[in-house]
Amino acid sequence: MSKVEGAHAAGSEPEPARINYFNYFTEIEDVSEWLESQRGASVAVGTEAEGEGPGDAVDEGRGLPFPRAVIAAHLAECRATLERASAEKREERGAAELFEALARAASRLAELEKDFAASARPNAEQLENSLSDLENLLDRAVRASLSPELLADRRGLAEEQLSAYRKRMERATYEQTLDNLLAKLLREECRIPRLSLFYL
Repeated sequence: MSKVEGAHAAGSEPEPARINYFNYFTEIEDVSEWLESQRGASVAVGTEAEGEGPGDAVDEGRGLPFPRAVIAAHLAECRATLERASAEKREERGAAELFEALARAASRLAELEKDFAASARPNAEQLENSLSDLENLLDRAVRASLSPELLADRRGLAEEQLSAYRKRMERATYEQTLDNLLAKLLREECRIPRLSLFYL
């Protein structure tokens, strides 16, 4: 039974936007990967508040969406990747602002990594919000570092991936999906990892 059929069987309506997204892009690997992340991100973080009853076992990983060791390893890996990306941009002409953003993000991630390790009961939602803020900072920095011509070229690549589906999408949905796909392409080109816990 599919998720949609299961929702009907349970007497509840599936969320329209999620269904539309899935149907539009299941044939495109890059886009469907992003759409799946959007469908699940809020669920992953939301699990922090679920399942915490008086009879639950008390342990340091309680309330986290993933095992504590897995999250710690993810933070360490992302920090190391950002440090490598920052080192590459240090000597690149015209990349001073992007270098600064990468270095700042790596430093902030090191602080989050340290705080997570020291906390007896880490707050997953707070951590996820901080990681999202860093991703937004890096997305803006990457776009600002590109010339208008190069940015337009990358946007064209994103539009090409969505061209077969554009007519079946509402304009707002298309523009949002295009923007997120463009951000994904730019991150990959600059070797910037996804920081969100959902990408574990």
